[in-house]
Amino acid sequence: MGETVDLAASKFPDRQAIVDIDQNKRKTFAELQEEVLNLAAGFTQLGLETGDRIGILGPSTYEWYLTQFAAAKAGLVLVNINPAYQHEELKYCINKVGISAMVFNDKFKSQDYYRLLQRIAPELGATQDFLDSKSIPSLRHLILISKEDKTKPGTLSFTDVQSNAGMEAKQSVENLRVSAHSPANIQFTSGTTGQPKGVVLTHYNLVNNAIQIGDRLGYNKCEHRICLSVPLHHCFGNVAGTMCGMLYGATCVIPGPSFNGLACIKAIESENCTSVYGTPTMFIDMLQSVKETEPKLTTVKTGIMAGAPCPKGFSSDDIDLMTGTVGYPSNHIEIRIVDENDNIVPVGEPGELHSRGFNTMRGYWADKDKTLETITSDGWLRSGDMAVMQSNGYCRIVGRIKDMIIRGGENIYPREIEEYLHTHPSIQEVHVFGVTDERMGEEVAAWIKLVPGTTLQQDDIRQFCKGNMAHFKIPRYIEFVGHFPTTSTGKVQKFMLRQSMETKLGLEKNSKPKKK
Repeated sequence: MGETVDLAASKFPDRQAIVDIDQNKRKTFAELQEEVLNLAAGFTQLGLETGDRIGILGPSTYEWYLTQFAAAKAGLVLVNINPAYQHEELKYCINKVGISAMVFNDKFKSQDYYRLLQRIAPELGATQDFLDSKSIPSLRHLILISKEDKTKPGTLSFTDVQSNAGMEAKQSVENLRVSAHSPANIQFTSGTTGQPKGVVLTHYNLVNNAIQIGDRLGYNKCEHRICLSVPLHHCFGNVAGTMCGMLYGATCVIPGPSFNGLACIKAIESENCTSVYGTPTMFIDMLQSVKETEPKLTTVKTGIMAGAPCPKGFSSDDIDLMTGTVGYPSNHIEIRIVDENDNIVPVGEPGELHSRGFNTMRGYWADKDKTLETITSDGWLRSGDMAVMQSNGYCRIVGRIKDMIIRGGENIYPREIEEYLHTHPSIQEVHVFGVTDERMGEEVAAWIKLVPGTTLQQDDIRQFCKGNMAHFKIPRYIEFVGHFPTTSTGKVQKFMLRQSMETKLGLEKNSKPKKK
């Protein structure tokens, strides 16, 4: 990853690498190369060594972007911390992977990260230059990003770390050689079932994944400017976004530190963005802003919608293929779809999607058992996605295995129902899930967000479905809502929808864990 910075600077020196609109920061690839080297040398001068873990905690900013590449340049393993984490989650992650240094923002929205760290480590501030804490013993260096460029007791200034490294540290970084198969990044899973697991990604994983993504998007054919509205702490942002930008000379435009639909639309228009990233929920919000402001978005050519099942929304065959499937396998990737016994199913039948290739993670950090559950002995990664392979080689995701509803012995895929309900002109967004039922095992429930200014009743939904889908797929329980609970990366948390609905209906006492 460190070499990609030098490669970009040699190929696109005067092209903008990043635009941080909120901070009004713009850097070319040549400028970025120098700043990456300086920060990497600053990390080295602190005594951080190849393979040490360095955490980053905060929203999407230029400093986050810079830290990503500087850590790689210094041979460190960047640990992405979800900026929404609270003290127990943060403490767990620090200790799980043994973080030695932490780059963090002072505050963001309701989060005060310094106080969060103080709550974990009351010793913070007892010494000026390093931390010595019993609860998080591995963490020694706290590097603070603040708008006033001030430090707090026990912290170092991000600017000082970047600017104070000597020639010896810079030479050490420039002479460093890192194996392509060594860890470069640790990203934590959502932790909706137990504690989060640390996914270990290598330089080989990240660089090659970005190459294939950029090539498929056409970044190799012309200059692109990416509206990077997804969080950088997620692989969507820091692989499909920042890594793609570095490899293809694409400009990463960050509309703001966190997602805002209107800010994205303004950024696309003012910065002439050609590519737009987002989850389905983010795109729905952006489209609503488009309806309200009617901007000129003629520069947009491509983009990525990911992170959750994506509604089709169009009817022509070509667009249907693009939006109704997840495409065909990337180069150098093997795909198979199997039943519960790992036997390959016929084309057209649903099963679990497995993949094998350069993009397979190295494993879960210090968790051999969970790694063996997820990656087979011969290298197949179990995705947990229910998929169908079409005869033309395109793959269609029909849902998550854990989201599948089993009603009276019938397997029901929520996405199929969601796709149909999205065709109703008054429905803006819908999510279907199962709730427990004493007689049928599970029943179908739907949360629906309507287009502003429209109204529907529950019976209107059932009549819309009647005659167009099997009776057992028609939602028994329907709730009209104004918003959905989501993760910081924009994924709707269906388990929370289920819990809320079961509580409202008084069904939680009958709820039983679903068998795998």
